Amino acid sequence: MTRIISEWDVTGKGDYVLTLNNPIPKGHYNRYRIDGKDYAIVPVHFSNIDTFCTVGIKAHNKLNFIGKQIEFVTV
Repeated sequence: MTRIISEWDVTGKGDYVLTLNNPIPKGHYNRYRIDGKDYAIVPVHFSNIDTFCTVGIKAHNKLNFIGKQIEFVTV
C-alpha cells in the first residue's frame, strides 16, 4: 500500500508535488486516486528530489494528502 508522506503546493494554485513511501509502480496509468477522488497527473521535473517516489497532481482546493493512500488508475 502506497501512502503520501509529504506534500508541497508548488505554485500556490493547487499544483502539488507528493512524496510517497514507496516507489511509483511500473505500468500504464493516467490518473491518481486519493480518498476516492481522481486527480490529473502533472509532470514533475526536479533534479534534487527522488523522482522514483514523487508524483505531481492538480487539485483545485487546498487539501491535506499526508498519510492518505494513493492508487494508480487507468481510466
